[in-house]
Amino acid sequence: MAETPATLSVLMIDDDEEDIYTMRRAFQEADATVTFRSMADNTLIFDDAYDPKDYEADIVLLDDNFASIVGAIEEGRRQYANIRKFVRYLLSSNGGEVVAITASIAMGGPLIFLPVQILWMNLVTDGVTALTLGLERSEPDAMARPPRVPGEDVIGRSGLAVILGFALYTGSASLFLFHHMLDQGAAMAGTAAFTLMVFLEKFSVFAFRSLTMPVVRIGVFSNPWLLVAVAGTLGVQGLAVYWPPLQGVLHTVALPVEVWGWIAALILPVVIVPEAVKIVRRG
Repeated sequence: MAETPATLSVLMIDDDEEDIYTMRRAFQEADATVTFRSMADNTLIFDDAYDPKDYEADIVLLDDNFASIVGAIEEGRRQYANIRKFVRYLLSSNGGEVVAITASIAMGGPLIFLPVQILWMNLVTDGVTALTLGLERSEPDAMARPPRVPGEDVIGRSGLAVILGFALYTGSASLFLFHHMLDQGAAMAGTAAFTLMVFLEKFSVFAFRSLTMPVVRIGVFSNPWLLVAVAGTLGVQGLAVYWPPLQGVLHTVALPVEVWGWIAALILPVVIVPEAVKIVRRG
């Protein structure tokens, strides 16, 4: 049985009959499920006897300017898109940690991440970067997209595939580096894997700035707060590796130069592959 479409209620705060007629007709031609009311339809006025329920609606129009409606819709789409980016990014980051820890336990031997390091990744580095995704501007083609289906999942099947892909790669890459460095001691291997995971999570955020468009299309510098957050968290991670007070808290050791070569090489796929996929999909 087909699902009955939900009714959208619109209230216009305007008593000009011509404006009301124009807006009513525009909404009803666009969608037959819209119920349109105006102040002129109500017998109550704003005095001690008015009932607030008479002025409730899903959309309240303050004027008859279509630009106001377009601007409101664009802002709503921007906010919803940023919520999707935020959720997908955090789940992919945390998923990578889960993959690495689960595989490490299953394989036996030293634990890849210590509890304090997991707290550091989730509370100090991930959260700040994820929040700045909420400051992304509206994408250039936001208003060219069709309306989303009511009740659509925030993650969706495609989002789940992206989350799993990032989680599997970041978890596997960290686990690989960890076991590759084990012959130099558990502390060195753990620090290398810990630092790699932080860097993977920071550089992967650029793939989530837009779920469909390459970052060069939306503007590399269009969200300066994200760039500040990434630079700041990477700098703090550097302190975690080389500053003795944080070394003691996080149980890290100084990494030699050759380890940074491995880290740089393992970061490249999370930067290049998502952008290449977006370019190919957009033709």
